[in-house]
Amino acid sequence: MNGRQAAVWAGSEFGEADLGHRARTTRLVRMAADLIRCPAASLPKAIRRPAQAKAAYRFLSHEKVTPEGILSGHVRTTGQRCVEHEVVLVLQDTTTLTFHSRAALQDLGPVSDIEQTKGFFAHTSLAVARDDHAVLGALHQHVWVRSREKKPAKETARQRKKRARESQHWADNQRHVAERIAEAARDHAGNQPRVIAVFDREGDIFEAMEALDELGHYPDCRIIPRLSASAALLRRRLRYPSLADAG
Repeated sequence: MNGRQAAVWAGSEFGEADLGHRARTTRLVRMAADLIRCPAASLPKAIRRPAQAKAAYRFLSHEKVTPEGILSGHVRTTGQRCVEHEVVLVLQDTTTLTFHSRAALQDLGPVSDIEQTKGFFAHTSLAVARDDHAVLGALHQHVWVRSREKKPAKETARQRKKRARESQHWADNQRHVAERIAEAARDHAGNQPRVIAVFDREGDIFEAMEALDELGHYPDCRIIPRLSASAALLRRRLRYPSLADAG
């Protein structure tokens, strides 16, 4: 991809990002154009001019620049692509971002049992067209830092349900997916596609399956390698128990 192609792509994906000021959106587009040409490179290597690299760091440090704001334009564009298809797969998974040797970094949390390892988590919903497996883009991403506070050893099930739990991001992400696709269908006079959720076994929980039922989305239960209570309940409640039956 040459420089012009990168600039056009970055403008189409991030040019409408909600960052509170047009200058910040312009900076994001410029950064995206540099990074798409060197996606595996660090910022100083992808953005070769020192002044522009420093500006990129200032942008990322700005209090009004959030993960949601950075993705906002891309998410809307992804929704537009989704309504062009009859069936869309939405793949959810969690990425753990760890930092072993960045002692100066602040606001990180535990990611494992190793005390020295800190980081954060990003749970992403990625849309893929079922007919040709084209990657349509991200529809939502939830980023969080795990609390350092230990959970009570004798916590009851009722007490657990009253507090925020990491497992809730499966259902929450799927609700955000439904909202983004509905907005795109409304704004562009398109039909909402059939949405098939693809989870690994971590998402095989009652709350996530209940959300799919509530939203009218369909699970690909074939990816679950065990017949759990939630999958069994879902098969009784939903009309389409597997990807093949969803047509």
